[in-house]
Amino acid sequence: MIDSNASALLATIAVELAVVAAMTRGNRPKDLMLIVLCANLLTHPIASSLVHGPWLYLGFWPTEMLIIAAESIIYIQVAGLNIKPSCWLAMTSNGSTIVLSLLFL
Repeated sequence: MIDSNASALLATIAVELAVVAAMTRGNRPKDLMLIVLCANLLTHPIASSLVHGPWLYLGFWPTEMLIIAAESIIYIQVAGLNIKPSCWLAMTSNGSTIVLSLLFL
């Protein structure tokens, strides 16, 4: 049986990859989907620890804002996107995950 953190990570990756694929269809850097996957693998455990974690509690909304900022920076630095598209991509993909989690949890 998959634990709740692993299933949340898999759901987040699936939703955010789908959103990014739809948003950048035909006009994306060649490794963008891999970069999005790696960004999620990096930021999701951090977000989970900051929302539910034992060592620091930021709360849901501040954590989400931090994750959007971190993923925007990753998209700028690693994918080579400009600031506006990287922020839009991070806000839209994470916003989709937020909306779905609030609807279904």
